[in-house]
Amino acid sequence: MVALWGLVGLFALSALNGAPAVRSSVTLRKEAITVRVFLQEPTIPLGGIFIFRVQVTAPGDLMGNAVQFALPEAWADRVIQLNYTSEKQTFERGGRLWSTLTYTYRLAPLKVGRIRFDGLQITALREKFLVPPIEGVVLSATAPEEAPLGPPVKVTATVNPRRAFVGEQVVYTMRYAIATSVSVTRNPTYEPPSAEGFRTEEFPQIHREWKGGYEIQEVRLALFPLRAGNLQVGSAKVRVRLEGAAGEEELSTPTLSVVAQPLPQPVPAGFQNLVGQVKAVVQVVPDRLPVGETLTVRLRLEGTADLHNAEPPRLQLPDVRVGLPRDQITAEEREGQLWFRRTFEWRLVPLRAGTLTVPSFAFPYFDPQLRRYRTVATKPVKVTVLPSPTQPIALRQGEPVRAMEQRLPLFALIGALLLVGLVVGWAGWRYWQRSRWLASVPVDDPQLRQAVWAFREQGSEAFRRAVRAWLREQIFQRTGVLLAPNDPPERVQQLLQSKGVSEAAARFAREVWERTATAQSLDEALPLLQQVAEVPRRL
Repeated sequence: MVALWGLVGLFALSALNGAPAVRSSVTLRKEAITVRVFLQEPTIPLGGIFIFRVQVTAPGDLMGNAVQFALPEAWADRVIQLNYTSEKQTFERGGRLWSTLTYTYRLAPLKVGRIRFDGLQITALREKFLVPPIEGVVLSATAPEEAPLGPPVKVTATVNPRRAFVGEQVVYTMRYAIATSVSVTRNPTYEPPSAEGFRTEEFPQIHREWKGGYEIQEVRLALFPLRAGNLQVGSAKVRVRLEGAAGEEELSTPTLSVVAQPLPQPVPAGFQNLVGQVKAVVQVVPDRLPVGETLTVRLRLEGTADLHNAEPPRLQLPDVRVGLPRDQITAEEREGQLWFRRTFEWRLVPLRAGTLTVPSFAFPYFDPQLRRYRTVATKPVKVTVLPSPTQPIALRQGEPVRAMEQRLPLFALIGALLLVGLVVGWAGWRYWQRSRWLASVPVDDPQLRQAVWAFREQGSEAFRRAVRAWLREQIFQRTGVLLAPNDPPERVQQLLQSKGVSEAAARFAREVWERTATAQSLDEALPLLQQVAEVPRRL
């Protein structure tokens, strides 16, 4: 039968020979936004189902209204839409938060042959994408459907591992399977299990697969035991209404147990209940800077341990002004477990020239596989702090110059030295003048000071771009809202309030955003910078 079906499929495909190759996927990009439209299986038998997906990836924590589109009405004579789901995944890339929104449609074809999906238009973060046509193929012969083994709907649940240490990650998996031959009148509803004695965190993505005549969805939770003993994970419930059924059906998973073992005693000094894998890396930029400028220290932890328990280390350095640490934590799936990333970021301003040493950061943790405590530590990082430029750079003559005197005529040497002296002296005077002028700007942040210099050198438009770039970064770090450079002030206030920012603070940010486009002189720009610097504190 398998060989016969292969021959039938071959003849069906042969009938399509001579036509252009089927394109079942297309990817479009505009700036940082990527849109991908594709069919999971471009060739299906008659009676099969197309899985049609739209994926949008962009920086920021995307909300549902960030992407807007509708399937064209012209598709109604080609396919029937059975159901629709959407899901969201967040991740970190290049130190920024990104999101992927995935929209999945199950489409039943109405004819045999090529099915053309054209005319789709997508708006993502106000950018419009006209999607080129893609195609699927419906074969005239039908393969014998794989009959599902068991009831049309079923749920199961597992935990792994069944024995764990207190604080160790345990993965709870609930599998919901529905036969592909049945339809539901509405999407199923899911009630998570009770988990007393655990801290719980959902995996960012629901897994889907088609196997054994079933469409299977997996919902997973990371469970972290809070105490030793025999802990119970209650029943998860799924409610579904099948087409043609008299009422709603409720399915439950059995209660599961996890044996939580106490951690060995004594615990090492500084232990913060980190149980599992832990990695640490530190980044310091720049590695050379003048006194009074700002450097950034970024410490990143990652691993399967519950990094919510990690406290930011105390960073105190002599003759250095240290700002409060900024904190960000994200999670993604890696090899069947929840993988955390937590970043602490400090801004430092050295007050004295010399060598600044950022110390090592150490985090004790318990390794369940080795059943012992370990410590992950970063290496110390040295930064060169230069004197503040207050005078032109002096030119020192050494042995190479004296050697050149012996080889060149005296007048050529004098001319070269005068030229070099003029260039270096002019550059040093220019740098000294710029540093002295920027020191008079009434804000502490060096990036905002540079914005005023941009105004002086390039005009009001360069000032507006620089200030709005700084505001976008600050607003994103504090609220997760990623503004476009030319967003209208009304949208700024609307997005901030949608993230829980108070109306007064959002209105203040809107007014400052609006004023960045109206500053036409330095007298207007300098007081505006003080208001700009106030925006992050109000958020």
